[in-house]
Amino acid sequence: MRGVSKERRITMNKFIAAIKRAPKRAATLAIIAAAVIVPAVSFAWGPASRPTYTAASPAPHVTFNSITDNPAHGDERNFVQIKEASASSSTYTEEIALQPGKEYQVYVYYHNNAASNLNDAAHDYKGIALDTTVRAQMPATVKAGEKARFTGIIGASNAQPTEVWDEAYGTTTSGVALRYVQGSAKLNNRGATNGSTLADSIVTTGVKIGHDELNGKVPGCNEYAGYVTFRFKVVQPNFEVTKLVSKSGENKFSESVTANPGDKVDYRIMYENTGSTVQNNVVVKDTLPANVSYVAGSSLMASAASAGQYAKISDNITTATGVNIGSYAPTG
Repeated sequence: MRGVSKERRITMNKFIAAIKRAPKRAATLAIIAAAVIVPAVSFAWGPASRPTYTAASPAPHVTFNSITDNPAHGDERNFVQIKEASASSSTYTEEIALQPGKEYQVYVYYHNNAASNLNDAAHDYKGIALDTTVRAQMPATVKAGEKARFTGIIGASNAQPTEVWDEAYGTTTSGVALRYVQGSAKLNNRGATNGSTLADSIVTTGVKIGHDELNGKVPGCNEYAGYVTFRFKVVQPNFEVTKLVSKSGENKFSESVTANPGDKVDYRIMYENTGSTVQNNVVVKDTLPANVSYVAGSSLMASAASAGQYAKISDNITTATGVNIGSYAPTG
């Protein structure tokens, strides 16, 4: 069920093709950094116990993604896929290796499996899904060797069951952070809402979709099926710090120096953003060795903002407060 066969990719590409055819940098200093980790919710596709149907025998009520032989998609219980954002639709897969600096796109397919004759007045419109929403979940950070879960959840107030879900996965060999790309959620279908940009709340509370309007109404039958895509970027907030020392005025910096009582020494602290995302409000603080005291007014800083020229900064560098030296882009 979790593997993606060649046939599975071909059928998904047929569906996407059908939708598309329808109208429609560094400073010489140090840094303190912190990360907030939001745990991923543990899901598999589900509910695993929900009834399934076939293209020839659709459901007698509203239910989503429960047909096992959809000619345009395959087994609908497998409805979340992932690929590099710039890659072709033929590369959608269940699991992908995440690389810092790259963007990825998640695909969430939806189909109300109610029989089409249930959409009419004679059947009290009971085949039309109401309050239909799509919601996505993804972790904020992923540790090296962990597997990130990208979960798509489709729900409707009159569906049985009220929600169904599936997931795709991302792997990484180093710790990374995942950043949703604002404004990237798009709705694709054969209706008036095709191409609509969906709210960024898709990754929090969810968003309403629909065929004629974004009002949550999705009639039953294949012609009303569609899919939602959104993008995220993989970032790696890494940095390098180097601290060297020289006898004062000699400008011969190394990892250590021999000093006698009464000598003055110069410390050089070099910071560089080696990650793939901007690091904001970089704070510098340093702890001096025992029996070494700070010389007031001696702190200087050079960066791209000062055209490489040294300028005085606060004496707080050796205090608990430290010195905020600004924000730095990757390699900045």
